[in-house]
Amino acid sequence: MTKANPAGVADSGKVRTATTGDEGWRCATGNLSFNDAGQLTPRNVSGACGVPDRAAGSSRYNFAPDNFLVIPGERIALNSTGHYDITDTLRLNVMLNYINSQSEVQLAPTPATGLTITLTPAMQTLIQTNHADLWTALQSRPNKLAPFVMDRRTNEVGTRNGYFENNSFFFLTSLEGALGDNWDWQLMASYGQSTFNSRGINSVNATAFRQGLAGCQNIDGSPLVGALPGCVALDIFGPGTLNADPDGIGPLQAGAMTNFLRVNTFSTTKVEENRLAGYIRGDLFELPAGAVAAVFGFEYRDTYAGQFNDSNQTSGNIFGFNAIQDSQGQVDVYELYTEVSVPLISEQAFAHYLGLEGGFRRSNYSSVGNIDTYKIGGEWAPTEWLRFRYVFNEATRAPNVFELWQAGDQGFPAFTDPCRDQIWRQRHPGPERKHNPADDVVQAQCTGDGVVYPGFTANNSQVQAFAFGNPNLAPETAESTTYGVVFQPDWFPIGDLRATVDWYEIEITDVIAAFGAQFFLNDCYQNQTPTSCARVTRNPTTGQVFSVNTTRANQGTFATEGVDIQLEWSVPIGPGQLTINELYSILDSFQFNGNEFAGTSTAAIGGALPEYKSVLSVSYNVGDWTLFGRWSYVPELDESAVFGVPSMTPEASYIDLSARWNVTDNFTLTGVIDNVMDEYPPQTFGGLFSQANTDPQVYRVLGRSFAISGRYRF
Repeated sequence: MTKANPAGVADSGKVRTATTGDEGWRCATGNLSFNDAGQLTPRNVSGACGVPDRAAGSSRYNFAPDNFLVIPGERIALNSTGHYDITDTLRLNVMLNYINSQSEVQLAPTPATGLTITLTPAMQTLIQTNHADLWTALQSRPNKLAPFVMDRRTNEVGTRNGYFENNSFFFLTSLEGALGDNWDWQLMASYGQSTFNSRGINSVNATAFRQGLAGCQNIDGSPLVGALPGCVALDIFGPGTLNADPDGIGPLQAGAMTNFLRVNTFSTTKVEENRLAGYIRGDLFELPAGAVAAVFGFEYRDTYAGQFNDSNQTSGNIFGFNAIQDSQGQVDVYELYTEVSVPLISEQAFAHYLGLEGGFRRSNYSSVGNIDTYKIGGEWAPTEWLRFRYVFNEATRAPNVFELWQAGDQGFPAFTDPCRDQIWRQRHPGPERKHNPADDVVQAQCTGDGVVYPGFTANNSQVQAFAFGNPNLAPETAESTTYGVVFQPDWFPIGDLRATVDWYEIEITDVIAAFGAQFFLNDCYQNQTPTSCARVTRNPTTGQVFSVNTTRANQGTFATEGVDIQLEWSVPIGPGQLTINELYSILDSFQFNGNEFAGTSTAAIGGALPEYKSVLSVSYNVGDWTLFGRWSYVPELDESAVFGVPSMTPEASYIDLSARWNVTDNFTLTGVIDNVMDEYPPQTFGGLFSQANTDPQVYRVLGRSFAISGRYRF
């Protein structure tokens, strides 16, 4: 359950362990691990040992059993509506809504990686006294008292549990009335507030970890300046050792080490919105085919959002989590809109109905200014049982508060330093290579920032990055086109048949996406862009990159198209009615920035994109009973993008059954059996990143399940 990899074990890789007394254990990398018995053994994490089965010899930790698959939760909702008829043509409406929801998530104990153990006198004593085999391994190094590095799961601290509570309140009132026979109007005002509180327990204090792994001392044994209250030397050298007395002598209060490490976190997110809206609608005038109907309206919205975190989170003092900064902002918008429906032909040969529709909306945002959107469409029914439809729509999405004003959340993305020593070698090529003048410019920029050639390499493969919002973001723009046909013959010989086919195409431009640390590093040193260089901070002495400030921009394009087909046939059989419904979806393309993702899955939320999927349902209604069955199917998916090697996930096929009984006019009982065939999810490569070892977007993470519910209306 714990892992250790002391760096710099003797080059031969031979280590004598005090536990076994056996010599000749081969560790090609010099890395070691503690097994479940606390014995120092070779660290096995590659090949078959990449599967976290410690009983089979793997040194990896299997975190999946610790993580909740089903999130426990409670929800209370109170809703009240009412109206008062002031006159025959004037009505006042009121609605109040309150929701309290609580849930809990659980993650495996903190994975503390890259821990540096400084061999101060206190740590020397601790290791010699309690872990003679580790001390022997450390003494086999050329520099016996050099710091070494470990990875450790802090199981003794406990699983990381998050408790969430959301309180939402919504109030709406409206006044509606009639103007003559063909016109009506409505004015409405609303206020909504949502407060999301989160509390996390059993996180690990990063400062405490660093101090405890130095034995709360300086290298000369003097007391550590600025040590946290209760500082105690930490024993992480084997399973369960964080609950042990570090020197074996005492006295040490039980739990002193875990109490020193443990820290809880708190954060609050608040969203408020005020809204005022109104419309008037009716018939403008009559045409031979019918009345031209229109609606004219306005809307005002004022939205505020803010997130506030405790000091440990804002300072990045939680091991395993990046720093999160407080952020808040406000956006208001004024809108005017209109829609119109125009019937052109009705009840004519080859045109049972032909009509057009259109709409236009102008929005003025305090953040991005004016935005215009519109739609045009048409409908043609050559007969009563056949109808064709078309709609083109242009829509926009303005950037949200956090995209505009994110305040510098911390992250550590992978990067390649443009100033690496390869630049120097390219400026001084051998006879087989030709000198590239562009490299002179890159090296000059790097040298000016403190990089010294030759021999410069980056100390780390990750760089500290701080993510900021961009108040200059433009809105995203989407264009969608839909063609559809509805076939519903009244002459079908057996029962009722209805079929629809809809083809859609959606393209979004100016997608808001992040510019990462690598972009700004490359743009600075390869293109000498001053604004990008201002985002990069290097240590002027060592030349190492200290941090990069990142942001978002309108830089992405998204495009998708596909076909949705639905067939429904209903026929009386015996005393009841049988209905069969098939929904078949075809995804022709799903591209982001030109990269095709149709038929792939990454096990992330929204990451499963099958090229087709099917849902077949059958229901039978008889009297007060409704019997229902459903079969859903998703084909195999390509997840090669996860590891870069060919890999396909198996198909997913599930059958669900339910029965509903209307006991009285007001009381209904429903019973459900999901996953009747008790299909269990397969392990997938991408599932490693979803923390479930499977793809929860495709597969049911549980086997067969049962549920009974009742509903009473009064």
